[in-house]
Amino acid sequence: MYRLIHKKITYLDIIIAVVFFIIIFFILYNNFFMKKNNSCSLLVETKNSKYIYSIYQKKDIEIMGEKGKTHIIIDKGKFRFIESACPNKNCVKMGWISLPYYPVVCLPNKVSAYIVCEKEQNEYDGISR
Repeated sequence: MYRLIHKKITYLDIIIAVVFFIIIFFILYNNFFMKKNNSCSLLVETKNSKYIYSIYQKKDIEIMGEKGKTHIIIDKGKFRFIESACPNKNCVKMGWISLPYYPVVCLPNKVSAYIVCEKEQNEYDGISR
């Protein structure tokens, strides 16, 4: 009634599978281990002060800006502005940010936030000859 189709595995199938597993391994390694090696923090700045929070936690923050409160959420490696006392809410529309040194700025309320990562001491910023 039903026939099973047997297909031989070719060398190309094996190469594709190996490349696929290598790519998955590097993605997982980068996401789980590399972030832990770099100590990253969320830096929130206002006109008069600076606040530093660990980016690897889950926390709600309320910062007082020039026009009122700004509500920021940190959620395990990313952050976002939830509410701010500015008229056009561009900072809220930015969404979740997980990239280091990508600032979110609320100009009317004078509040900014971005992820700062400290590099290991043996890493180089650049090499010159």
